[in-house]
Amino acid sequence: MESLSFLPWVGDKYHHSRFGVKVLVLWASHYAEGPVSREFTQQVVRELGIEGRHRSFIKIIKILLNIGRGYISDDEKADAWRHVAFYNFVPDIVGTSRSAQPTAEMWERGKPQLLSVLEKLKPDVLLVLGCKTAEHLPELPSNMAVAKINDPSRVAYKDSHPAFQQALSEAGHK
Repeated sequence: MESLSFLPWVGDKYHHSRFGVKVLVLWASHYAEGPVSREFTQQVVRELGIEGRHRSFIKIIKILLNIGRGYISDDEKADAWRHVAFYNFVPDIVGTSRSAQPTAEMWERGKPQLLSVLEKLKPDVLLVLGCKTAEHLPELPSNMAVAKINDPSRVAYKDSHPAFQQALSEAGHK
């Protein structure tokens, strides 16, 4: 993965996850001020997903764990991140806030890097977050189940659980 702009987050239990299959969560892009390292994705998951209680990262875990609107403890949240991988499609910092949008060129640059991540991690399930992310996907391996849901900032729990649960079921029967 030497050619990747950002290294994916890979939980230490990814290969033997609680889901019975390998799950890669794919979101769109990063936002930051100033230069960042190749480990930025890993840093974001640690700071916002594990150590923090960022609303969208909490929603991702609730979708993964099929919790809905219930409370999730810090221990449950941290443990869930150990069982998945996480990657952002766009290989660039898009801007300083979510109001900035990836350009067509950014999406295109992301395709070969995403395919490299898929080849290396070999997920059984790809959980795609956001319509824009889904629109730009390259041709994916046929042996991978895909769940496409709304961006977590806009997601309704009741609409997202079934898509992910269906993908888990499909992957478990392959």
